[in-house]
Amino acid sequence: MGNSEDQISDLPDPILVHILSFLDTEYAVRTSVLSRRWKHLWASVPDLIFHLNHLPEGRLCRFILFINQRVVLRPSPLPVDKFVLSCRNPHWEYLLPRFNTWLIQLLSFHHVRHLHIDTPLQDRRRGPLSLPPTLFTSETLVHLKLGGSLCRVDIYLPPSQEVRFPNLKTFSIRLHKPSDQLARKLFSNTCPSLQSLRIDAFLARGSGRKVNFDICAPQLRKLEIILCRAVKRNGSGGDQSTVVIEAPLLQYLSISDKLLARYSFKNSSSELLRTYIDNGERLQATATLSHDRNDLLSELVRGICNVKCLELSYRTTRALQCASNYGPLVFPNLTRLELQIKVHCSLLLDLLRRTPLLQFLSISIQDTGFREERDDDCSAAGGDGEVPGCLVSSLEIIQVDKFMGHKEIVDLVIYFLENSLVLNKLILYCQDLDSSQVEKLQTQLHLVTPGSKTCRIDFFRLQLAL
Repeated sequence: MGNSEDQISDLPDPILVHILSFLDTEYAVRTSVLSRRWKHLWASVPDLIFHLNHLPEGRLCRFILFINQRVVLRPSPLPVDKFVLSCRNPHWEYLLPRFNTWLIQLLSFHHVRHLHIDTPLQDRRRGPLSLPPTLFTSETLVHLKLGGSLCRVDIYLPPSQEVRFPNLKTFSIRLHKPSDQLARKLFSNTCPSLQSLRIDAFLARGSGRKVNFDICAPQLRKLEIILCRAVKRNGSGGDQSTVVIEAPLLQYLSISDKLLARYSFKNSSSELLRTYIDNGERLQATATLSHDRNDLLSELVRGICNVKCLELSYRTTRALQCASNYGPLVFPNLTRLELQIKVHCSLLLDLLRRTPLLQFLSISIQDTGFREERDDDCSAAGGDGEVPGCLVSSLEIIQVDKFMGHKEIVDLVIYFLENSLVLNKLILYCQDLDSSQVEKLQTQLHLVTPGSKTCRIDFFRLQLAL
């Protein structure tokens, strides 16, 4: 082994630089001590990646100085393709005096294309942080991510600041108490090439703190919205926020909204493939929707009625049960429906009557941990006895997750078997049932005369919960 040749060092410089680009910059720099050949190779790596999360205070200060002198302010003419800075560190404020200088250098001289800042961009003593104007008018940025899993950004945007990202394709931002001006200005006609947008906002509480998100992106394909706010258990959390969406090419929409803001859709997309809705925990165990909340939820559902695949959380299905002003709402294009429901759910058959082309139905039974009153119309007969049209003409696969043998769900499964004329497969994922209980259910269901001669029943027994 001692006489073996160093074959890696014989590789061409471009290949070695490509290998180093997969390392954090700290480790890429360490290769400079290997030999004279490696001494300056790291300086040619186009990706600068720094994870400073666990550095002690002294080492963090030294590393910031290194970044400032040798990396960001380096005289190299090579562009920086990617700059990643993660500093979820108790001493992250040491970055603030140099941070804007780094951004200006990266954007103006190194023409960075991929910028990811995972550090709390906020000045706790002076309020929202002012970022350099060049960030908001960058012509080179293609991917921008501000904030991370544990960090939000609190930034100030002057009224006169122009916002324009002509080549930005993906934008993800986690905001801390954004102003209404920022929410309106940052996403409206600012990114003509944007294809993916993720907004995660923690909104301020109190009177007069209404925030309006104006999202207008002609090329947007994927949109994820997460809204939350610190509220009292019996409080409304402040004024009603609004979200206006104008994205004619939108295909994927995910909304996790603990506030249930007012949503409106302009120039709605006819290409909407999949939507997920979770309206959060605004409803307590015995709550009902007030009239205004009822309207808000209905407006949201109406805005996505052309979707082809719809997934609703348990909290959303429960809220929809309280709502009563759907009117003649129909999902004309829906082929796949995924629901989280309680044992007693009157919403299911009502939704099926509104989905004439449904082909796949997935039901996940939720153990909510509290007792609820049984709905009057949630029997297997389906209230008025009208069989949903999709059971007769289109529904081919039904999947039930967390099937625990509740009588009401067994009755519902039997109802599906008896009334589904084109059903090919019924899949039951049994939870907390032993083999004898599963065999008993199999025997019970095999005695049912199915409406479809081609239907097959598959049982899968999941591990018992500890």
